[in-house]
Amino acid sequence: MNYIKFLVTLFTIIIVIACGNKSKDQVLYYDGDEFTAQTEEGVEMRFKVISAENKTVQVGIGDKDNHNQAIDTKYKGKVTIPQEVNGFRVESISEYAFGLCDMSKIEIPEGVRTIQDDAFFMCDYIREIKLPTSLTTIGNGAFAGCDRLHSIYIPRN
Repeated sequence: MNYIKFLVTLFTIIIVIACGNKSKDQVLYYDGDEFTAQTEEGVEMRFKVISAENKTVQVGIGDKDNHNQAIDTKYKGKVTIPQEVNGFRVESISEYAFGLCDMSKIEIPEGVRTIQDDAFFMCDYIREIKLPTSLTTIGNGAFAGCDRLHSIYIPRN
């Protein structure tokens, strides 16, 4: 009987210690999980985990049918994509991430390697974009319908 009490007590202590070591803010993400975080301008931006193992995410969900843009489409002003969010490196901008958005300027950080097809589709109010040197791929129609785009910085590479 004492042996069973000992095991129950030991098991309880192990559980308490294990639970106590986990931070309340610590969240475990898996491939395909989605979450939101704020940009430096205070804009809520949506992200999707590309690889939990490699700690990489994409901006936006990449779903044109449900219009799951990365930000509120009515937001006007500058948007700065963070280089890192919740411990994940931002590596890609998904399809339709900013489709039909009213923002005027976008800053894309170093580390972003891909801008997928139609990422900025019909962003009629966007006027300025600065592309990072890390960028290797720009998808088809990435800036289609961006009629007011007058300044785009393209690095040498």
